[in-house]
Amino acid sequence: MAAEKIEIRFMVPTELAAALDAIAMADSMERNQLAIKWLFAGVREYLHKSSMVHRSLRGNPLLAEADGKPSELGAL
Repeated sequence: MAAEKIEIRFMVPTELAAALDAIAMADSMERNQLAIKWLFAGVREYLHKSSMVHRSLRGNPLLAEADGKPSELGAL
């Protein structure tokens, strides 16, 4: 984990906070440690999916459009 940190604050439903606290206690960690662990896992999963889609669509004109380049399909 990077040495530099920034604070992120947001409100969650009470029942979600209670569930996070219970799960964190069961894993012998604090709520923020659990949240960081899950956020990292979610970001890694999202980036993995994104890279898979990007690799799979190489040469596809729709990918060029997504990158902001005009494609021959744009007129359809």
